[in-house]
Amino acid sequence: MLGTSGTGSASEIFMMRPDGSDRRQLTHNTVLDNDPDWSPDGSQIVYISAVDSLPGATARRRDVFVMNVDGSGSHRLFKGADGPGAAHPRWSPDGTRISFDSFVPSLGFQPFVMNADGSNVTLVRAMPGENFSLEWSPDGTRFLFLTNRAPRLVWTLYVMPVDGSSDQRLSGNSACTSNLGRAAQWSPDGSSIAFSCETNLGSWISSLRSDGTAVTSVTIPATVDFAPVWSPSSVQIAFASDRAVLGGNPIAQVYLVNAGGGPLTQVTSHPVRQVVNAWRVH
Repeated sequence: MLGTSGTGSASEIFMMRPDGSDRRQLTHNTVLDNDPDWSPDGSQIVYISAVDSLPGATARRRDVFVMNVDGSGSHRLFKGADGPGAAHPRWSPDGTRISFDSFVPSLGFQPFVMNADGSNVTLVRAMPGENFSLEWSPDGTRFLFLTNRAPRLVWTLYVMPVDGSSDQRLSGNSACTSNLGRAAQWSPDGSSIAFSCETNLGSWISSLRSDGTAVTSVTIPATVDFAPVWSPSSVQIAFASDRAVLGGNPIAQVYLVNAGGGPLTQVTSHPVRQVVNAWRVH
């Protein structure tokens, strides 16, 4: 598993086994590093960092970086626009391209794709609203993403071909009457999508079929569960939850649950926030 430990400028990227053992910290600095993803061959990790952007500024720009799987060889692939910068880089299934979201001053956050070496940066399509969290379908033909465009004006799941030629709304009130958490993911077998629903009661993990039907609650509503990530077998879901209390304070930790729901297994127990971002056989 790949994850992020801490928040803001104190966040660092780490690797661990699904049972929490063999933990290794991969980034070591005093600026934000987060949202990592494995390359399909397991040799590299793409991620977001503010390590060399706007030195001394109170709010550093977030750029797309890549490093070797042991944390060496880090270098920037994409320099975001001043301000919020970029977010959520993800490898294509064949490893040749990387998708990400980037802030465009006149449009807000928009979907982009580039070659794995950082060349040929291309706007997929200018779209209304803010558009986040591009995820490749396992067969590499479609993107899953979240947008707050009309008519719902809350974070909602959409899908589109990777060429951006059209899009289709996938979720509505049956999935979540308010905002979806800004992390949703296809199952590796392509049959389902995991997401979190955020309401004034808290947030919980749910899933639906890839055609938008059969919404299923995986964890119990009225908790604070978010950032679901599928196991490589599509049998389990890892997620973050602040149900763990450390030192009297709720702090997000990593948990496991079967894809159909059931008992939870707590994986991490650390004094700072723990979020899982990617899971693969390594």
